[in-house]
Amino acid sequence: MYNRKILQENNNKNNNAADRSKSTQSASPEAADKQHERKRKVLLSPITESTYQEEFSRFEYMNNAQNAHTKHQNHLAKSKDVLNQTNFDQTYGFRYINISLFQRVSFHYRQAAKWKKSEWMRFLSSRMPITGWLLNYNWKSDLFMDILGGVMISVMSVPQSLAYGMLVGVPPSYGLITGIIGPITYALFGTSRHSSPGAFAIVSLMVGGVVERLGSSVAQPFNDTMILTNENGPGIEEYMCCKPDKPAISEQTAIEIATAVTLLVGVFQILFGLMNAGLLAVWLSDHLVQGLTSGAAIHVLTSQLKSMTGISNVPPTSEPFQLIQFYICFFKQIASKTQLSAIICSIICITLLILSAYIIDPFLRKCCSCPIKFPMELLLVIGSTLIVQFTRQTDWHFEIAIVGHVDSGIPTPRVPRFSDPFNMLG
Repeated sequence: MYNRKILQENNNKNNNAADRSKSTQSASPEAADKQHERKRKVLLSPITESTYQEEFSRFEYMNNAQNAHTKHQNHLAKSKDVLNQTNFDQTYGFRYINISLFQRVSFHYRQAAKWKKSEWMRFLSSRMPITGWLLNYNWKSDLFMDILGGVMISVMSVPQSLAYGMLVGVPPSYGLITGIIGPITYALFGTSRHSSPGAFAIVSLMVGGVVERLGSSVAQPFNDTMILTNENGPGIEEYMCCKPDKPAISEQTAIEIATAVTLLVGVFQILFGLMNAGLLAVWLSDHLVQGLTSGAAIHVLTSQLKSMTGISNVPPTSEPFQLIQFYICFFKQIASKTQLSAIICSIICITLLILSAYIIDPFLRKCCSCPIKFPMELLLVIGSTLIVQFTRQTDWHFEIAIVGHVDSGIPTPRVPRFSDPFNMLG
């Protein structure tokens, strides 16, 4: 618009000048050519110059955009290149030095002997991170949120720890001790502020399998020959299910076996850490991990069916193919020995937990500025305990197996008895 307006003004000026020149000057050919040339320059110069600048700016922009696109494509091509170990070593100049383990350890000790105070403090903070972050901890802004997070984790850990203790086969109080010692130890030696380690179902199930296997051999194993050849007795049908007079594993034996297995696992974890064996996790495929998780979930559900239905006369599931034996025995007794009160209590608890996880917790997250979890697990434990306690000697008493007395305090640490360590590892 601006160029068009200038062009019109120039045309008007040129026309007026031409009229004046016609009236005042003679119409000679030389004067006419000069006037025509001047008119052409005046008419064409502004628009030609502006068009040239626009074309040049557009060309420069397209050229810069093309160069940027080319550089981006080259960068993507380089980032997608796959390097093997040989190409990586050649590119970055890495050289392998074949030295023995003794030479490597002695080299590190010689270097450590030259350390100064700052280097020792750096080493201490790397081994005990609490010495680094505690000095820079913001008590005003972080203390309240950390206390709130600890309370929420404790609300979930108390009922879970009781269940994990029963899953192992030891008194439930030992599950609570595990839930206390783990976070305290990790607070001293851990590096992540978002983790709260403790017992979980898969490890509890594996340790419980060792306790069942070794504890049964200590208690008094079955005489399978008598069960199978006794013509007047129950026969094979009774063998598929547990006999009522099966000796129970004593609490002290279960505690000793579980403690010994835990100590051996800790020793092997230290050795594997020194050998940097964590790199072996790279070879674990997703299918293997998902299969392990799914199988463990089935075993955990199977172990809880006894408490959910009140059927206790079922075989253990620690040995291979005993899971099939468990379900054969379970479905044979489900019509005659199921406790209706236990099933009703289990259905109510599962329904309330699902309601809390999918309805109450999302509603609280939307309404509150800070993340809060509704303590449904703890409320169920407290509520069920009070109901069973106050209805014990009334007509409303529920025939449900209870945990019983939970010992208070932490027992004195002592070295467990390793009666059969090789069998524990197997």
